[in-house]
Amino acid sequence: MLRATPVQRLGCLLTVAISIACTASARGQCETQKITPADGIGADQFGASVDVSGDTMIVGAPLHSGTVGTAYIFLRTATGWMQEAKLGEAMLAVSDEFGRAVSVFGDNAAIGTPKADLTGGKTDAGRVYMFRRTGTTWANETLTTPSSI
Repeated sequence: MLRATPVQRLGCLLTVAISIACTASARGQCETQKITPADGIGADQFGASVDVSGDTMIVGAPLHSGTVGTAYIFLRTATGWMQEAKLGEAMLAVSDEFGRAVSVFGDNAAIGTPKADLTGGKTDAGRVYMFRRTGTTWANETLTTPSSI
């Protein structure tokens, strides 16, 4: 079983530790790895949201690039977790907080952007971006907005 939790701040950069839950047969031997993004910056809140599905992990950093936000995809390899992709920045606006909520299942990812504005003056209405992986490429497939607004 995998568990991903924010564990410490290094300066202003939050790191995430991935732990494989110990079993009785492991006799206290657990594997842990600190995960940091390739372009991590102070105060980006890397690790504010985390989800793991099989060998794929998604980590949100909602304050990356100010308050625009981003999400990172990591892939578990024989040597540990490696960054596979960085999602979101090209389509976002300041204060969107892309990555505040994340979910991954197989080759699909959902990324919440709670402060995204909608047309017609609907401030901070929020959006969910859906991505799909083909090979090693993640592409935005759909955009979900609240239908009741």
